[in-house]
Amino acid sequence: MEMILISETKLKITLSPLDMKDFDLDCDTADYSKTETRRAFWSILDEAKHLTGFDAASDKIYIQMYPSREGGCEMYVTKLVAALSTDIVKISEKQFFFSFDDLDLLLKVCFQLKKSGFSGISRAYVDVNRSYYLAIFVKTDISGDLPERFAFISEFGKFCDGDSVSLAADEHFKVVCPNDAVSKLASLA
Repeated sequence: MEMILISETKLKITLSPLDMKDFDLDCDTADYSKTETRRAFWSILDEAKHLTGFDAASDKIYIQMYPSREGGCEMYVTKLVAALSTDIVKISEKQFFFSFDDLDLLLKVCFQLKKSGFSGISRAYVDVNRSYYLAIFVKTDISGDLPERFAFISEFGKFCDGDSVSLAADEHFKVVCPNDAVSKLASLA
């Protein structure tokens, strides 16, 4: 377990897969309404107090959990001044697909995404009918919905069912840009 005191009100905790097992935590099932989850969090926060001086017991807190690819997680604990309750937000990365009738529309979307600061994983494809596709990996909350800041993409293209397009993309689409498509294609707009 690694702890980094970011500020007086924010602490970053990195848990390895072994730490997750020791605390009996799972990013997919962590639920603050369950006694086991609360007990695990407070054990971690007690250790944080001893190691870093970060005392979460006297304040309302906001906990964000980000699963890591290795099976551990990163937790950000923030002390809130005027919080209504302690809350957990589970974040995961999800792939979203959009189709575009022509290359120009895809380039415009990539330009807008880059301009807005998008820096996630992205790929571009073309199918035999000359339709273009953009796959972007976006951090989402537990709902798994596309965050509102990406809603503008629907003005240029169509939102696609990610699972079925992902399968088709691997077998039937030609890869236009295998990585960092947003950044690379934005420069062509």
